[in-house]
Amino acid sequence: MAISLQREWRVPGNAELAWRQWDDEYVIHHLLSNDTYRLTELPGALIDYLSRSGPRSTIDIAAHLGCGPSDIAGVLLELARLDLVTCQS
Repeated sequence: MAISLQREWRVPGNAELAWRQWDDEYVIHHLLSNDTYRLTELPGALIDYLSRSGPRSTIDIAAHLGCGPSDIAGVLLELARLDLVTCQS
C-alpha cells in the first residue's frame, strides 16, 4: 500500500502512551488497550517525535529521523495497525 507523502500522522489523543527508552529500544504501554509493545529505535523514535511535535507529514517525519519516506512507510502502517499512530485525512 502506497502512503501519500503529504499525509499527516499523529499519536491518537486517547492513546495515553507511557514509555521507557533504553539505548536503542523502547517499551511502550498503551493505557487504553492495556497492551505493551517492545519496539526498536526507529518506531520508538517516531512515536516519541510525534507525541512531542503534533501532527507531521510523512516527509517531515522522515527528515527528522534522518531517513527516506519509503523507509518509514511500513513502520507507519504497522504502528497504525497497533493504534499507536493515526493518519489525519
